[in-house]
Amino acid sequence: MGDMTRRSVLGASAAAAAALIGSEAIAQEAKAEEGQSAEQAGREKLRSAGLSVAPAAPKKWNTTTRNTPQDVVTFVNAAPAQVAGEISVTRRADGTYDIFYFL
Repeated sequence: MGDMTRRSVLGASAAAAAALIGSEAIAQEAKAEEGQSAEQAGREKLRSAGLSVAPAAPKKWNTTTRNTPQDVVTFVNAAPAQVAGEISVTRRADGTYDIFYFL
């Protein structure tokens, strides 16, 4: 049952994960640890609290093609949200649009 009660926080540094799950005290304590980076200290604090932190999966560039500008907007605004620099759109000679996105 112990494994069933464990939570996994994906894609965030340990200090950020602690803050995200409402453990501000853990995040502050993690930053104060001597001899360790804030991330290392935060990971240790989360482990001692029965939580685990998995490393973020590496992102990679992907591409897709859409027919209209509205199709492009719909794709770009779909979850997960892209941030600045994670998307590029190019209009092709045939009138379609190539979308390069980082995910």
